[in-house]
Amino acid sequence: MPRASALALSDIPGLAAPRRAALEAAGIRTARDLVFYLPKGHLDRATVTPVDQLTTGEHTIHAKVKTVRVPRFGRVRFAEAVLDDGTGTVRAMWFGRYDVKKRLFPGVDLLVSGRVGEGKGKHAGLQFSNPDFEEVGADAEGIATGGIIPIYPPLPGVGPNTLRRAIR
Repeated sequence: MPRASALALSDIPGLAAPRRAALEAAGIRTARDLVFYLPKGHLDRATVTPVDQLTTGEHTIHAKVKTVRVPRFGRVRFAEAVLDDGTGTVRAMWFGRYDVKKRLFPGVDLLVSGRVGEGKGKHAGLQFSNPDFEEVGADAEGIATGGIIPIYPPLPGVGPNTLRRAIR
């Protein structure tokens, strides 16, 4: 195996050409450069909270999807899922991310991490707003949930999970 200092970005599996170009534009040209692109902080998403014990703040839950829908209010679209862990249910909402409906189906087992807040009006009660989520299973990567997650300074053209995957 080549040394990290000699390993080109093109040798990193799963790193597509547009992402490589964005990394190179930021001065990251080798795997060594990527490894030394240090996080600015970390999120502790290792503790799983039962739904019936949720409060406002940052939480991670392990739950199954009950329902998924993409309602529309005028021009505003969002994805909404109801999640159930056996102790209760909680709503998760993704604004501007209606692609979520393509990835979530009733019965899918998830780790969901993010900010829990109070919903308003029709959506009163606790809910996740724009949480990160990953399907639980044999091929789960643990890139955005279920552990200590590095927070990297933003790079134009490279999403945080793509960056975490490449550095891993």
